[in-house]
Amino acid sequence: MNKIIIPLLLAALLQAGLVSYPLRITVQRGDTVEFTPMIKGWNRNLTGVSVSHSSPSHGSIIVLSGFFTTQKYVINHKYFSYDTARYCPRNFPGFRYVASPGFTGIDTFSFKIRTATDSTMLTKCEIRVYPPDPGHNTVLIVVNSALLSSISSEVTRLKIDLESEGFTGKIVSFPDHADYNDTAAARELWDTLSTEYSKADKFMAGAILIGNIPFAKDLRGVYKDVYFWSMSAWLNPLEKDTANPVIGSRVMQDNKGKGLYLRSVPNVWVSRISGKSQLVNFGAESDIVKSILQNNHDYRTGTSRLPSTALYYNLRSLAEKNMDNKRLLNIWPSLYVRPRTDSSVSPLYRELRVGGDVWDLSCHAGNGTEYRSYESNANGYAWFFRVNVNDLARSHVQVRAIIAQNCHSAVPEKLAASTMMSRNNHCVLIASSGDYAQESGELSPTDTSRWPGTVEFNEYLKQGDRWGRAWQRSNMSLWGTIFYGDLSLRPNMTPHNSIPIISGFTAEKKGIRNWQFSSNAIDSDGTIQLYEWFPNGYDFGKAVPVASSVSASSINYTFNSSALCTLRVEVEDNYKARDFLEVIFSPDTGIVKILSPFLSTGTLSYEKENNKTAQSTFHINPNPFTSNTKVIWLGESGIDGLSIFNLYGQSIRKLTVYNKSPNNSFEFAWDGRDNLGRRVSEGVYFCRIDSKGKNIYGKIILSR
Repeated sequence: MNKIIIPLLLAALLQAGLVSYPLRITVQRGDTVEFTPMIKGWNRNLTGVSVSHSSPSHGSIIVLSGFFTTQKYVINHKYFSYDTARYCPRNFPGFRYVASPGFTGIDTFSFKIRTATDSTMLTKCEIRVYPPDPGHNTVLIVVNSALLSSISSEVTRLKIDLESEGFTGKIVSFPDHADYNDTAAARELWDTLSTEYSKADKFMAGAILIGNIPFAKDLRGVYKDVYFWSMSAWLNPLEKDTANPVIGSRVMQDNKGKGLYLRSVPNVWVSRISGKSQLVNFGAESDIVKSILQNNHDYRTGTSRLPSTALYYNLRSLAEKNMDNKRLLNIWPSLYVRPRTDSSVSPLYRELRVGGDVWDLSCHAGNGTEYRSYESNANGYAWFFRVNVNDLARSHVQVRAIIAQNCHSAVPEKLAASTMMSRNNHCVLIASSGDYAQESGELSPTDTSRWPGTVEFNEYLKQGDRWGRAWQRSNMSLWGTIFYGDLSLRPNMTPHNSIPIISGFTAEKKGIRNWQFSSNAIDSDGTIQLYEWFPNGYDFGKAVPVASSVSASSINYTFNSSALCTLRVEVEDNYKARDFLEVIFSPDTGIVKILSPFLSTGTLSYEKENNKTAQSTFHINPNPFTSNTKVIWLGESGIDGLSIFNLYGQSIRKLTVYNKSPNNSFEFAWDGRDNLGRRVSEGVYFCRIDSKGKNIYGKIILSR
């Protein structure tokens, strides 16, 4: 039998004496739930505490004495601490509810709490025991009224998809408010959710908010969606009363002296789909939302498939990471861990391109504008990677769910929301923080005492729970978390699909600014269904390809001017997974710089003259290597040299031939050092052969 610990928060008017408030508890059939009453006026030195209660009709109640003194909610991290001395009163009671076997429905009981000097009024508690998802539980689709007409077909399809899985879908038009900071509108939204939750004949799973839907703010003005997860009462005004707080929840004290912050009951889940970005112009709001909903539909129906891999990055010790990895491998069949020392940073870094079902990411977020990972050192900072929203817009973001513990990344219309908006995006869910990263629970933290519910959360996902229900059941940290996407989805909804790989690219000059481009691609478990060419730039996905078809592996194109441009080719397999190659290209001379290198060993070449040369190849062995490797060139004479480049396109080492055979075999050796003799960090590098005006590229992997 599963057990859930639920702390409760209720908004209250200022009142004198000992006051308790009506409670709404939500528990899945078969679970046990522990919770506390919500009491204002409690003093931790109160004595003579006793609890009387009625018996529920469909379950049993056990009174728990000294609920908080059991240290169930110990919190201590960089920005916030749990003030046990002040806010963890002695003798504070709690309850454990166990529903009768097989019962589904609404149960109630009443209670009164007495002390030596005071008592509460008789207080009602309503407990909703719901069936596991989908169980015909309602998912409310709340759409901004100004947007609804333009996306009605896609919203209706989402409703149909939900109902085909066993949910009950319901579309609600919400009045358009120009400012998502409108406090009154936030309360109006809560009322809308509460009305649906209160219906006796339906159980509400959660809500998907689409378009410009208001946010709530805490007393510091920080955006919080946690208020919409609690259906007991509108919680937002309660935080303003810091002198006499309601007891019955984890209470956080800002160590910067800015006040108290309170957690709420997770009765339902709430996630958002946004079509506006302050960082990049992705296009019209309606078009972006349509694209996100199309991606949602493709994932639900299996039309779109990615690798069934968990991706992981966290700035912590190796021992901690190993513990995290075990938890992730309980849910996902394979795991990719970015090395903590990996400074070979591509602007379009590996995780977003190779794809996966989830990315557990903990790093900095640059005030909501970029994901970045670094540590302080004697020289300032050691950067591991930094990726801004422009980089994300050029990527396909081939990760289904991103659990990002990053400061400020979930601020409205900033990094988290924008991550879902790029062309051919595959992301369906992002969980991140609207304020400090510590407010957003990790998917697999090592220190589970800091984030109660983590073990249960992972177990529920393993059992097949939807993302939202797993968060709601486990009461994992929701305090600062904002969710973009759709929490009615679950991990591993589709079979594994390997992404296609571009294995070769050729640019052959035919005339004045006229070029013949060709690309080769492979797909280990499917077929290549589409080639797309963007010779004049991608424009964050808004550019229209000059060629787009299964047969467009080669095109002829004439540029209008000699200006440098960003040339891009993309391939797509039979399950919509993609790979791409992007270079800075001169219409007069050819490739200037590689922007997005090959994911696997590939060759890239171009001809400066209007004639082809003999077929040439090279071999790299060993590859990957740890200390020394050889590059062997088999081809025509006239080698001008070999250069090693990092992923930024910077030349770090020039090599000369150290062995030549009579049959035009040229051999180079690289010891993993740069031109100054310094050992370079492990990662991906590229070698370039220069021969008679032709450049051939190969990929080298250094693994220390």
